[in-house]
Amino acid sequence: MQNVRAVRTTRAEVRGVGMFRGLVSPDEMTTSQRDKRERVLEAAVRLLVDETPDRVSVKAVSVESGVALATIYRFFASKDHLLAAALLHWEAPLEQAAAALADADLSPVDRLVAIVRRGTRSYLRIPNMLACMVYAATSTDPQVREIMVELRLSTERALRSQMIDVPADQQHLLSEIIQALWWDLLVAWHGGRQTLTQGLDQVNQAIHLVFAGLVAPRSTPPAGDSRPHRARGRRAPSVPD
Repeated sequence: MQNVRAVRTTRAEVRGVGMFRGLVSPDEMTTSQRDKRERVLEAAVRLLVDETPDRVSVKAVSVESGVALATIYRFFASKDHLLAAALLHWEAPLEQAAAALADADLSPVDRLVAIVRRGTRSYLRIPNMLACMVYAATSTDPQVREIMVELRLSTERALRSQMIDVPADQQHLLSEIIQALWWDLLVAWHGGRQTLTQGLDQVNQAIHLVFAGLVAPRSTPPAGDSRPHRARGRRAPSVPD
């Protein structure tokens, strides 16, 4: 996979932030504003199908969506903020896809693998969205970081919906492990260090191993061993969100 240049905000777009310091929160938007915001996000995703993130300008999104540039800057503080929001918007169907797996003839662990595969195929269809993800994950912009937290929580909800046999107090830990494995796969693929098939195979094996360790039945002490029995999987230490 070819390298994709990182997202860059132009000076003109930075000046746009200064024009509108008071952003309108999605929760405070009118129906008309929410519709316009939706059009802006859909336009950004459409542009990213053919253009790398650094070639997608806020002005281009304005033209594509039919929403005034000034209005867009009431919704998003910068181009980086806009593209991160477009990424979250584009990823939203993953939760619905995970819910649809409830009726699939798959084991719980295979459903987790299926979620990863479906999400990865989405990046295969629009590789430029992965460039947005890679950039946003290392951004220090507060609005971008807030969106990345939302994205991580959305992915966790999708994964936890299939953790039927995993103890409730270990579901967050398993989600963190899977997301770390998934992230490593995407970054390696993005950097051309690994093929998608190789990465998915490794993630598949790793998820099965971790899942088996968390849901394995209690071990049986050797004959004649009078020591107190302990479960194979100890309670995991709390992991900060």
